[in-house]
Amino acid sequence: MFSLFRKKGSGDKSNEQEPKPNLPDWAEFFSAEEYETFIGMVQAYFRDRGIPVDINDGVVISDDQELGLGQMGLQNIAQLCRQIEPESWNEAITGHFDSLVESSRFSREFEKFGNDFDFAKQYLGVRLYAAGSIASIGTDKVVGDFLTEDIFRMLVYDFPQSVHNVQPSQLEAWSRSREEVFETGRNNIRENYEFMIHDHTIGEVPIKVVDGEHFFVPNIIFDLENNPELLGTHGALIGLPHRHAAIFYPIETAEVIPALHTLIPLVNGMYEEGPGSVSNNIILYQNGTFTKIPYSIENDGLTITPPKSFVDLLTYLSSEE
Repeated sequence: MFSLFRKKGSGDKSNEQEPKPNLPDWAEFFSAEEYETFIGMVQAYFRDRGIPVDINDGVVISDDQELGLGQMGLQNIAQLCRQIEPESWNEAITGHFDSLVESSRFSREFEKFGNDFDFAKQYLGVRLYAAGSIASIGTDKVVGDFLTEDIFRMLVYDFPQSVHNVQPSQLEAWSRSREEVFETGRNNIRENYEFMIHDHTIGEVPIKVVDGEHFFVPNIIFDLENNPELLGTHGALIGLPHRHAAIFYPIETAEVIPALHTLIPLVNGMYEEGPGSVSNNIILYQNGTFTKIPYSIENDGLTITPPKSFVDLLTYLSSEE
C-alpha cells in the first residue's frame, strides 16, 4: 500500500535525474512522457462520456450542472498512478472519476435530508489535510482548525464513495455545538475504520508504523489514550506523511536526536510519494500538545530548527543520563 521509502516508479531510469522544466509542480514526479499519457487518459475519460471539462493547474473543472462535479484535483490520482504500472493507469483513473461521479449523485440525494442532524450524523468524520489544500477550497467553506501550522483538521462527510467538507452554514442548520459535532465525527472514524500498528527498525531506530487502506489513518492521533504503545515516557515524535500512514517514535532517552535525523528523510519521502499527502514535517507530541519541529534540506544538508519545547526536552533527557 505504501513504502517506507520513496518509490521510483515504472518510468525511472536507474539514477537518471533530468530537469523537467515543462512539468507543473504538482506532477513533477512524472517524466514528460508519463505526464502526457496521464493527462491524455484523464481527458479521454471525460470526452468518452460527453462531459465537457477544462484542465488547469492540476484541477479538472466541470460546469455540468446536472452532475455537479465542480473542481476535481489531480494530484492524488497522479500520485497513485506513479506507484503502479502504466498498464493499470486507465483502470485507476476510471475508478477514481467514477467514484467522484457517484459521490456527486449521492451528495445531491443527501442534501434532501442533510439538515436533519439525526440523519446526517452517521456520515460525519474528521480528517487531517495539508494546510495548503484548504486554500483551494476556501476557508469560508470549511469547518476546522489547525493542528500545527501545516496540518488542518476538518469536519467532513464520509460518504460511501468520497469525502466532502462540511460547510459552516450546515453547522448552523443543525443547531449543534461545534464540540459535539466534532466529537461525533471523531467517534465515527474510530468506530468505522481499522488502524494496524507494526514495529519497524530503520537503521538502529525502532519506530511504530500505523497504516490502513482508508483515508483516515492520521486520525490515530485523536485516540492515543487507547494506543499507549505509540507513546514513550516523554511523548513521541510523529510523522503524518499521507492519508494511509502515521509514523511514531516513542521518546524515552536522548536517542531522540538520531531518531529525528532518521525520521525526517523517511517522512519527507513518504510525503512526496503520497497519495493524499498531509505533511512532510515531524511533530513533537507531549501532554496533549502537538508542536512542529521545523527543518530544511539544502544541498544534501539537513538543518533543524528545534522549538523551545524540544530543546527543553533534550536538556532534561541529557541530565538524566
